[in-house]
This record gives sequence, structure tokens and C-alpha cells, in this order.
Amino acid sequence: MYRDRKDSQVQIHGIRVELGDIRANISNIIDDPTRDIEVVFYSDSLILFYTGTKISDLRTMLEKHMVSYKIPSKYINVKGFPLTSSGKVDRKKLLSGMKESSISSNDSKKSGIGIYNTVKHIAESVMNQTVGSEENLLDIGLDSLRSVELVLELEKRLNIDLSAFNIYMSPTVDKIASFIENMTTSPASKADKELFRENEIKNIPITRKVEYTYPAFFHARIYNSLGFNSQLTGKIYLGKDSISYEEIYHKLSKVEVFKSVLSEDLNTFKVLDTPVNISKYEVADARIDISKTLSDLVKTSIENGGLLYKFVLLEDENESVLHYSIDHSICDSSSLDALERYILGIYDSSQTYSSYIEEVYSRNHLEEILKEMAKFEQQDDRKVAETFKRLEDRVNFVSLTYLNNDTKNVYAEILLYLRDKLLNKFALNNVKVNLIYNIRKFQEKLDFTTTIGDLHLGLTYSLTTDDDIDEQLTETIAFYQKNMFNPKAVGYKHFPNLNSDEERIVRCFDDTVYVSIDYLGVVSRKEFNTIKQSAIETNTEIKKLNGSKLNITAYIVDNRLELIMSKALD
Repeated sequence: MYRDRKDSQVQIHGIRVELGDIRANISNIIDDPTRDIEVVFYSDSLILFYTGTKISDLRTMLEKHMVSYKIPSKYINVKGFPLTSSGKVDRKKLLSGMKESSISSNDSKKSGIGIYNTVKHIAESVMNQTVGSEENLLDIGLDSLRSVELVLELEKRLNIDLSAFNIYMSPTVDKIASFIENMTTSPASKADKELFRENEIKNIPITRKVEYTYPAFFHARIYNSLGFNSQLTGKIYLGKDSISYEEIYHKLSKVEVFKSVLSEDLNTFKVLDTPVNISKYEVADARIDISKTLSDLVKTSIENGGLLYKFVLLEDENESVLHYSIDHSICDSSSLDALERYILGIYDSSQTYSSYIEEVYSRNHLEEILKEMAKFEQQDDRKVAETFKRLEDRVNFVSLTYLNNDTKNVYAEILLYLRDKLLNKFALNNVKVNLIYNIRKFQEKLDFTTTIGDLHLGLTYSLTTDDDIDEQLTETIAFYQKNMFNPKAVGYKHFPNLNSDEERIVRCFDDTVYVSIDYLGVVSRKEFNTIKQSAIETNTEIKKLNGSKLNITAYIVDNRLELIMSKALD
């Protein structure tokens, strides 16, 4: 982010925006001429100041009409705007007033409480701003990456396990501190209860009545054609009596992909009028690990042409935990966050996967993609291919420094590393790189934030020896975002039966792209060690999709950028 431009233009996540346009847009949405509104860019965040009575759920209101990067992170309700001697809004006084008012009266009363102070200090450090005890951290800019960083830092500082903590249910400093206090004082022994038997879990029989069909996206066609086995498993911690089994069932029944099965020819998803594949059990410990059992059940279901997921709600005397395993063909990692928000009521509904697929195909046409290919064909394919054949297939680990954990900046750091260790070392002028990106907002009215499906996108980036990586990466992301550009969706639309033009597209955007990078966010050292242990097995599955390419998986671990690489560059 770049700040303090005199013409009031700033760059947010690499996209140039005009503060005056954002202010005008918000004014139109609020639609109240009696209010004064000002948008200020400060400390890498957009802050909205407004007069009049306080507007509840203001962020939610804006999210319905604006793209995410234009939505302010913080909302300050003031009595009036201070003015300079020339009659303009005095932004410095606005900001100084914000710093004073953001510390609530409750904070001073808690100054002697160790856990509260630790939580508040870590929250302010992670978010780089002052935080009030009752401020909703999600409303003032805490995203999924920073929330993981917050939890990991709390675990390290307090020497506790917060695997059961849910930021959506406890989004304020007060509630986080209260959760930790209750967790450390409540009894933990459940050993005298009857043991739960995992073999009791079964898939729910489905009915085959088809309500409608929609095109199978190319991810699903490729995964199933090549036998790629990948499932996303996890847990959603629900607390005690916060949401009933019936409510969960009703919500899941409204999600399109949880009623979808693949046709035998892999051309379509068939949406069935069928029960949801969810089971419920009362157990001694709702947190037990049943991921392998669920994964096996999903695999069996898919082999029999059934649903592509399994949910199990486990309830003990203290809490409820929703366990799941979902096939990658209907869910990516960002969809897990959308699923959790939907289950917990943060999202009222989930937009259909089919609407996203239809939008992609309506905006990507074969003729137009063939015209765009020239800018992606500067690589010497033969020389690059020969270079990669010489590289040793060996899983290895690289540790780098980084500036911040924003996805674009992480990719820029890795690209700089590759320029030095790959292009310069092997005298390559241009190498195409596939960057796994998750873009869910494309234009003002194209918002798939709530969609559950496999929306991840492979951006083709041309890495050269002399281009400004940050600038070039910003332009590439903006191009894909503005045009909803997805050439692989067109190239692989009829996979495995491709015509000559489709083969050209696949060759340009996949077959001759010999490097693929996937940044998966912040994890603890313990989690990363577990990931490293299964790296060879994971790489074997990835090679089903990417062959002998260089696959790089990246994580932030203990303030280091850790890379797992499938080929050795040393």
C-alpha cells in the first residue's frame, strides 16, 4: 500500500483507487444528505468517519454494494468534523480524535488483568492499530490471515491450545479474554465417558431425483479424469447450544454443491432432491479426530456416484463441533471460510457455484483468449523444458524473509528468489509461473464472497530478469480481476477431448508453465512440521496434475516464509 498521495489516489492491494470515489459511493449507499462523510487512508487502512446517529451493521450494508478492497476497515461515528482555517476537513484532528476515542472506559478498568492485557496487546500488534475492548475485530479489518496470526501469537505467549477457538463467535478483545479464562479454569477430564466408535458413522443414502444440472467446472473434470485425490477436512467449533442440528441441516440443504453429484461423463453436476450427508452423535469428547474416517466415507461415496462430502456433528456436555471432509472438486480453501461464516450466521446465504461457473464462461471466449495469448508467449519453451528436465526431483525446504503476509507480497518474495536461483543461474530470460490465487470479487456487482465451490484461479505470470516484479504482478492481478480472465476454463472445457484451439490454450497457460506456486497462509511450527512429514506423499498427488514441474507450496511460520519445493535448485 502507498499512502499520502496529494491527488487523493492510493493503492490498496496493488489497485489504484480514488478516495473521493469511495466517499461518493458510500454516500449513495447510506443515502442520508444530513450526514457528513469522510474517508481517510491511514496506517495501511481505509477509515470511514461519519456524523449523525450510529449506523448498526454499516460494514454489512457496504459489503452488499462494494468490492472488498474499497470497504473501510474502521468506522468512526463523530459529532462533527473539525475544520482547518480554510474551511476544509482537518483530517489530522479527525485521526487524533479517533485514537483517543478508540480506548473505551472499560479498558482502564481492566488494566490489572493479565490475560486481557495480553490479548489486547497482541490484537493491536497484529492489526497495527489501537483496539477497544468491545470493538468487533472483524469489522475493523481483521481478515482470515491476520486471525490465524492472532491465534498463533496468543498460543505462544500464553502457552495454551486454542484449536477450539472461533474468532467469529468471539470477535472482541473482551470475548477472546473471557474464552481463554473459561478455558483455563473449566474441568477438562472426560475420560470416564463411554468411548465413541467411529465405525458407527455412515453415509446417508441419497435419492436420485434430479432438480437441475449445471456445467462441471474444469477443475472437477481434471481431478476425476486423472485420479487426483484431494479432500479438505476440518472442524467448526460451535460452543454450547449456539446453533441446533436442525439449523445446521437446514443451512447445508440450501448450499448447491452439497446436493450435487458428478455425471458419469464428467460434463455436468446434477443437483439432486436428496437428504444432506450429515450425521449427529453424542460423545465424550466432541474434538476427537475423525478426519480419516470422513475422508474414507467421501471416497466411497464418490466411487458410487454419490455426494462429494460428509459432515458429522459431535456433541459433548460442554460444546458442539461440526466435522467435515469435502472433495476439492466442489470446495477450495477460501470456501471453508465462507462455509464457517455461513453456518455461524455471518452470511445470510451462500451464492450458488453454478452462477460463478456461468459467469466465467460468459466472459471468456475462445477467440478473445487466442488474441491475448501473444503477451504470454515470450518464453523459450524448449530451453526452459530442457532446464527443468535437468533439475533433480527431490522434495526440499527453503526459508526466506518477507515484509508482510499479504498474498501478493508473498508471491513477489518468491518470484524474487526464483529470479536469482532459477533465471540468473540457468541463463533464462523469461519463465512462466502459475500463481494460485483466489479472487472472489471482480467488479462492483460480481461478488462471489459467499460462494462455496472450487473457485481458485491459476494466474500465469511472466517472470523476467529485469522487470519490476511488484509492478508487473500488480498489473497481472488487475488484468485477471478486471476481465474475470480464466483461459484454462475455456482450454479445458471439453477435457480430455480437446480441439486444436483448446490445445493451443492449454499449451500456453498450462503445459509450458513449468513452475506453480501455492501460498497457503500462516501456520504454527507444529502444524508445519506435520505438513513437512507428509510432503513427499502430497507431492506425489500434485504430480498427477503438474507432472514433473517445480511445485512450490508456501507458508508463513514463526515470521519466516517457508517453501516446500518439489525440485532442487541448488
